[in-house]
Amino acid sequence: MSALYVDERKPGCNGFHLQKDFIYFTPNDTDRSTNGSAWRLVASGDNLVEKYKVLTGDLVQLRYSAASPPVPAAATPPASPGGRRMLSDAPVDPIDPIDPGLDGIDVLTGDLVQLRYSAASPPVPAAATPPASPGGRRMLSDAPVDPIDPIDPGLDGIDVLSATEGHEIYTGETIRVKSMVYILSMCGWPASMTVEVRWGGAAQRLFFTGSSNIKDYTSSCSYGKSVYEPTENFIVGNIDVNCSGTVASGSLKYAYDSSTKCDAAEQFAWRLAGDAAGRAAGYGDFMDNSLRRRIIMILPREVKCQWAGLGSVGCGGRFCTVYIKGSTQGDIGVYFHELGHTQGLSHAGKGLVEYGDTSDVMGDDGSSTQGYLCTNSGNMFRIGWNAPLASLSPALTNIASNMGVPGRWLLPATSAADVNFVALNYSFVGVPFPNLFISFRVRADSYDNILSSSNNNRVFVHVFNGTASDRDYNRTNLVATLSSGGIYRSGFADTRGRQDAGGGVRVSVLSINTGVSATIQLCRFTELVETNCEDTIDNDCNGLTDAEDPACRATRSPQLNL
Repeated sequence: MSALYVDERKPGCNGFHLQKDFIYFTPNDTDRSTNGSAWRLVASGDNLVEKYKVLTGDLVQLRYSAASPPVPAAATPPASPGGRRMLSDAPVDPIDPIDPGLDGIDVLTGDLVQLRYSAASPPVPAAATPPASPGGRRMLSDAPVDPIDPIDPGLDGIDVLSATEGHEIYTGETIRVKSMVYILSMCGWPASMTVEVRWGGAAQRLFFTGSSNIKDYTSSCSYGKSVYEPTENFIVGNIDVNCSGTVASGSLKYAYDSSTKCDAAEQFAWRLAGDAAGRAAGYGDFMDNSLRRRIIMILPREVKCQWAGLGSVGCGGRFCTVYIKGSTQGDIGVYFHELGHTQGLSHAGKGLVEYGDTSDVMGDDGSSTQGYLCTNSGNMFRIGWNAPLASLSPALTNIASNMGVPGRWLLPATSAADVNFVALNYSFVGVPFPNLFISFRVRADSYDNILSSSNNNRVFVHVFNGTASDRDYNRTNLVATLSSGGIYRSGFADTRGRQDAGGGVRVSVLSINTGVSATIQLCRFTELVETNCEDTIDNDCNGLTDAEDPACRATRSPQLNL
């Protein structure tokens, strides 16, 4: 069994991430030891979190097919009885051990699962023939190892045996974020950030005391529902890590070289060095007794990482990790973005651009300004930070209101209230239709204080088919940014005039009270062109009813004038 660790990519966001997601496995961490992790990369590719439904910390067990393909350059390893092997039986590559036969995962961090591999996987280069273990099992140390690219054949998939219990969604009890922050130097490269006992060091300013800091960022954007306090988040540095060498877990050894790579073995070495320094500094009890602890590693500027930041998705189990490249060590948005991943948030998209929502720190605002950019209404809802003014079904859209006029809504600025958006729940009756989240954002003193001018005092329409659940993998997608007089008209699901499902919706911004609120008008349409011309309803939401609508006038028979 092992703990699942996930890194998520972000290729289009100023180099925040690589062009890939990575899924790593480590031995079972339920004993809470902090140095017993032997890393193994089992999957690498595009958008793995959504594809395989995984989060950091799931407990897993590998399940293999009975027959694996031949191993070139060495004899074929023995098959395990019943087609089962433990993770420790699998061939390991310390550099790029990818398991190409992985068929599917549906797990989160901390789940107990099984892996399923296809019966036919590519051949596995190997250095030597491992001896058979009793009962057909082999230890990882017995397995064939290729230092360049060994593939683990025969994996049929992952089965969740015991799901991790998520605690990253606010349900009435304050979420207390806990972390160890390690500031590292290596390979003759100096630490990218200073640490001082007093509160004047750059690290202390970034996390706690500066004009823009992680502590205030967390409380401001969450309305105080999540907190990042200095009594539960500790900074240790400067920690000098050997440039190269081996890291070991039990009988397993991994070679690493931080002068050239930032891969699994290097990350393992950095974390072990950080944890050792943390214990030496007197934080052992905290490390042993805190669950869902973030381990934040701030690297030198010169490391060869292709990303600015790398974060675990979700934070079940004992810990999750965040890596910050030294060249972005002062960018508070990078930290909050990666910490957002540890809460389970995905990227905030726009159209086909996965990171295109510039109003959300989980997207790409393209700004170098230091300050607080919060998340959109869908992402806030996902982690329990906000609530809707109303959740409207199709039948209620043209009726409900908080202003006394059917379909009319006053939206408060999200900076001023946590009950702040209108949700249109159009998919609950089984007709496929994207759910809409409608909100109003302004630049305030702390909340959203670096919101761009193009997003300031705007109404936002997002598609989000997600829920406030640790196991929800849906992403938000921005479909409209509206100023006063702006109109968004959704797509149309033809349900032949049904009032309880389908149709479409028109969102009109009637007015904006700068910095305070926006007034919108909703109109659900059941036809694209008016055909029911005697029901006193504007069925196509063009503002014209029955005989007023040109479509109705065109279909009427000409009258004979006598």
